[in-house]
Amino acid sequence: MLRKIEDRSKLGRGPIRVLYPGLDAAHPDAAQDTGLATLGRIDHASIPAGTLVKMHPHINDEILTYLRRGRVRHTDSGGYSGEINAQRLMLMKAGSRFSHEEQVLPAGGPLEGLQIFIRPEARDLTPQVAFYDLPEQDSLNAWRLLAGAVGSGAPLTFRSRTWIYDVHLASDAPLPLPALPQPGLTALLYVVEGQVSASGTRLNRGDSLMIKDEPGLTLRSERADLVLFVTDEASTHYDGGMFSGNQAQARAF
Repeated sequence: MLRKIEDRSKLGRGPIRVLYPGLDAAHPDAAQDTGLATLGRIDHASIPAGTLVKMHPHINDEILTYLRRGRVRHTDSGGYSGEINAQRLMLMKAGSRFSHEEQVLPAGGPLEGLQIFIRPEARDLTPQVAFYDLPEQDSLNAWRLLAGAVGSGAPLTFRSRTWIYDVHLASDAPLPLPALPQPGLTALLYVVEGQVSASGTRLNRGDSLMIKDEPGLTLRSERADLVLFVTDEASTHYDGGMFSGNQAQARAF
């Protein structure tokens, strides 16, 4: 099954566009879950240098910050301060409650990247923050596992059955999806930059494609930055997070 998520699922104006992966543009229903199992929401941010996002809380969200450009100074309620950039990931597991502040550093220029809100397996877990320095900024023409479920071998781990991969395509050679951890998982392909053809379906920057039971799917592009989100729809997860939770009742679509 392939289903392109249309523009109706991308909400917000200005520097942040929000993708709610559970929305179905073909069958709008105000009661539907805005998330897709453990995938709560994806914020695609383009923020001017010098911007300060003041200290604010998160509750029961697990947030992966994945930058393509720019540098951010992160400060949090646990007393840590450090930099996030295109070669340094941050995973903030808010759990019961955690607060942070983000300053887009002038020296790094404008920021572009994703903040990915994942649903944990249970509510009110102990807050944790982890960083990972990528060996290379881009994974050229090969999928790279950035974060995953416990036991996946990923450098960063979620407390739910969720996996995230990225790739920088710079060849028109066909690229299959990565080998997933088990059969029956659901994937969401997101185009951060460029254009890609997924078995004949054309996707542009900001487009996404839901993928299930498509083992032969191949991607082609002369240049594209892609992120693949994978979730186990049958797994236990908490859908009441401050930002990762179901937003259907909180917004008028």
